[in-house]
Amino acid sequence: MINHWLNPRKLVEQETNGRGNWQHSDAPFPRSMLKALEEDLYIPIPSEILSVYQKWRPTSFRRVEGWERFLGSETPIYIKDEGDSLLGSYKLNTAIAHAFYAKCDEMEGLVGETLAGHWGLSMVFACKQFGLKALIVVHHSIAQEKKRFIELIAQLGGEVLICHEAGDALETSRAMALSLARERGWGYAVGCSFDHVLMHQSVIGNELIQQAEERNLKISGVISCCGSGSNLGGIALPILQHYQKNNLTLPVIYGGVSDPRALSSDMKAKGLTGHNLSRIMEANIRQNKIILQQISIAEAAQAARSFFAEEGILVAPESSYGLAAAERILKEHAKKEMTGILVICISGRGYWD
Repeated sequence: MINHWLNPRKLVEQETNGRGNWQHSDAPFPRSMLKALEEDLYIPIPSEILSVYQKWRPTSFRRVEGWERFLGSETPIYIKDEGDSLLGSYKLNTAIAHAFYAKCDEMEGLVGETLAGHWGLSMVFACKQFGLKALIVVHHSIAQEKKRFIELIAQLGGEVLICHEAGDALETSRAMALSLARERGWGYAVGCSFDHVLMHQSVIGNELIQQAEERNLKISGVISCCGSGSNLGGIALPILQHYQKNNLTLPVIYGGVSDPRALSSDMKAKGLTGHNLSRIMEANIRQNKIILQQISIAEAAQAARSFFAEEGILVAPESSYGLAAAERILKEHAKKEMTGILVICISGRGYWD
């Protein structure tokens, strides 16, 4: 099992000669968690976190031949399946770390907001592993839609508060969560965007490198959904670092993003609605190391249906955007086979969405 994270802050500092501006917000994150970002490029994962990770890690890396045949792809298609997580979501990779470091800092509990529901559930479960309390803020506009997640959060002993503020669901619920964290003297936990989250999620890409090398497979392309960039960054940043360090041909990395023109109240992939990309991911996109594909709701839904029919896996709504991006890219390469394999990162399952 992989026992280290990649420090994305150090990775970008290398490329900018240390000129990056890495100031954190004033959110009350666990200080020991942020301190880890001041260390080396590769950071040992604490044994207490590894002991929880080993319940489901490493996650599966396998070929999806049924969907491959359905698409008529000459390129072998593999998935790195984060749906193997205990709760069916990659969010647990960082939730466990948040809770561990909060315990190290002697915090009583953590507060966070959730849109899709997976982050809230993962956060409560993680807190339970380290004897912490957990409070999850859910915006009133999605509370009924996420009723099942709210029930599960309560079953795990988490407290749920409904935000009734008017305005953007993410912004208002986040403001309420931050206010409550400061009021209670608890830590704040977030599952996307920030440097420390990308660090925790790098376990995905580090595992993929090892799994591909063990099978002597060459990766030609990597694809994932992309909202704030934590799922895409988790698989992409270690790949970029490894291939550059070893002077290998870089795989083409794609992110499937929701088309901003199509965002609406019936948008099911709540985790992609923010379009608040992390600074590190933005830097790689500007350098053309990562290419974003704008995907419509219809494209994403169709890809999810065909994948479910062929592979028996109902992916989280967000992951359907990665599948649709893969389908589009394979069509573009129909007349010329890739020289290696294409890997799609599945962020989680969609059975509760």
